[in-house]
Amino acid sequence: WIKTPRGYAAQAEFTVAIEPRRGGRGYGGTWQREMLVATYPASRSPNATVIERDTLRLPAGKFKLRVGFHDLQADERSEAAESIEIGDWSSVPVGFSDLELGTADSSARFEFQPGRVFGRDVRRLAGRVSVFDRRAGGWPRRYPIALRIRDEANSVLFEEQQSIVAASTGEPLLVRPGRTDLFIGNYSLEVELVEGKSRLKIARSFEVEDSGAPAGAE
Repeated sequence: WIKTPRGYAAQAEFTVAIEPRRGGRGYGGTWQREMLVATYPASRSPNATVIERDTLRLPAGKFKLRVGFHDLQADERSEAAESIEIGDWSSVPVGFSDLELGTADSSARFEFQPGRVFGRDVRRLAGRVSVFDRRAGGWPRRYPIALRIRDEANSVLFEEQQSIVAASTGEPLLVRPGRTDLFIGNYSLEVELVEGKSRLKIARSFEVEDSGAPAGAE
């Protein structure tokens, strides 16, 4: 961070490379971003996050994703890699396109948590899910879903049935489990859509690193 008349500034370069597992054309891009905070403590906050979004058109298949970060002022670099699989949804009429985890207040305002790490705010755990629907017919549409919270042993700790209403295909919808008094540990939130003979699931893992006293007989 460099002190400027406007506050404390930093410049970063992001690189994304997506490579097919079996060789062939790669995808990705590089871009830069300037960040600015008003005070020095804000530049040192351990809870601060930088969220970058981009849209890439890729075919179905298995890929290796590499994300690079370059601090242009300190000339320091970092890189992370992960294997991803893009399914072929062209013949599927209804499905999930995304699930993000975060918190929601009493007014249903959603705050995205990119690190998926929660403390006592896990009591306000919420998900934002998008449903695509290619079938003919009018909108809005109602979808029955099952919400589950699983522990690290994949055991179901909580399950309930809900319904969500979408005004159009791809619209982000808020889902909120009725019970989220979770102790320290690793969990996952699972959303299942039962539509006719189809059962579609999407899940995201998360961690609770601070909580109140554990509940239950143990």
